[in-house]
Amino acid sequence: MVKLKDHHQWWETNIGTDLRGIRIPGPEEWGRYMADSQHADRKLMRARIDKSCKTLLDVGCGACEELKGLKEDGFDDMKYTGVDVTPKLVDYWKAQGVDIVQADCEELPFEDSNFDVTTARHIIEHMPTFEKP
Repeated sequence: MVKLKDHHQWWETNIGTDLRGIRIPGPEEWGRYMADSQHADRKLMRARIDKSCKTLLDVGCGACEELKGLKEDGFDDMKYTGVDVTPKLVDYWKAQGVDIVQADCEELPFEDSNFDVTTARHIIEHMPTFEKP
C-alpha cells in the first residue's frame, strides 16, 4: 500500500462526497469530471500514438478514459496499464478488470523502458515538484 502524501490524501478523502455544496464525483462518474475519452485533448494525444505500439502506461489514469479512448480509436492490440495514487479509484477499476496499479508517479513500480508509450494527463499541476517523475 502506498502511503498517501497530503496532496494525494485530498482525493482519497473527498471522492464521492459533497464538499461545501460541490459534488466531487465517485469513480464511476470520474470521466465526466476529468473529461471523457472523446475530449479534444485526449483525442489529440491518441492521434500521435503509432498504431504499432503495443504497450501504454497511463500515469494518473483516474477513470481510465484513455483505455476507453484507445478501444474506440481501434488500438485493439495495445496492452493498457493504468497507475493512480488514489486507492478508491484503483480498487474500483481493478474490480472492473482493468490492469491498474496503485503507485505514486515519483516511485513507479516498473523497469525503465517497459512501455512503448507513457501518458500523464493533468497530473503535474497537482504535484509539489515534477523533476523526479
